[in-house]
Amino acid sequence: MRSVSRSRGLVLALAVAWVAPSAALAAEAGAEPEPAADEQAAPAPAAGLCVELGFKSAYMFRGSNLFSLDEVGAQRPVVNPLVSWAIGDTGLSLTYLGAFQLSDEGRGANRDGALDLEQDLILGYSLALPAGFSFQAAFTWLVWPFADQEVMGTGMPSVIEPLVGITWSGPLDVGLRVSYFHGVPDSLDFLRYAYVNPWLAKRLQLSPDVALLAGLGFGIKAWVNGDTNNMCDVQVSLEVPINLPHGFYLRPGVYFSWTNLDDPEDGPAFSFRDEVSAWGGLALGVVL
Repeated sequence: MRSVSRSRGLVLALAVAWVAPSAALAAEAGAEPEPAADEQAAPAPAAGLCVELGFKSAYMFRGSNLFSLDEVGAQRPVVNPLVSWAIGDTGLSLTYLGAFQLSDEGRGANRDGALDLEQDLILGYSLALPAGFSFQAAFTWLVWPFADQEVMGTGMPSVIEPLVGITWSGPLDVGLRVSYFHGVPDSLDFLRYAYVNPWLAKRLQLSPDVALLAGLGFGIKAWVNGDTNNMCDVQVSLEVPINLPHGFYLRPGVYFSWTNLDDPEDGPAFSFRDEVSAWGGLALGVVL
């Protein structure tokens, strides 16, 4: 894969665009075609806690490789601890999600540049509607408390992202999510875009304790600054949720994504190969 040279502003914009709404909404909606966010979260407990530890060979979100922004296909593994609390029968949930780089390559620069050591807090809501429909909403706060102020221009770079979604569950689960990604403070105003994400998913029950979950999603960003790089993305996922005794579960998976890259001003144009990535993952969790 060829390297992709990008401006500092776009680098951070891609880095902070994760997954967090996915962690809350996948659990509530029953299907999530996007990995980091959008990233493939644990099944929701009916009441109580769900604790998960996820591993992936690359930290991908909305077409961007967050630990290797200059090479979309690079493999730099990530661990994602997740704790989710379903608040009784209110439809509300509170989720913590972290992202920690496991490989040494680029770790210091990623930490200073608000790429590594990400901390997310998500307040989610789900409401069942007639005819197989359901409504979801989430408010996500993403923060990088260990970023370098001299590098980032602020001591606490963060993003807020309100999100709403609608899902229809039938032979094929179909959904639409709309969100607004907003960098805070105003010095990070280049981190702002609206995001529209239609998706579909199909679950096949292979046995009482083993299923096959396939997902397909498409995303469109409308950057506030008019950028066209990483404006469109496609996400494909194939997972095998496995129920284990005592509330434990495993979820191995393979994933694929594509995003558009603006051709460099000097040098050859990017090929399709430069714009795609494939990676694997495994999650272990327990519903308490």
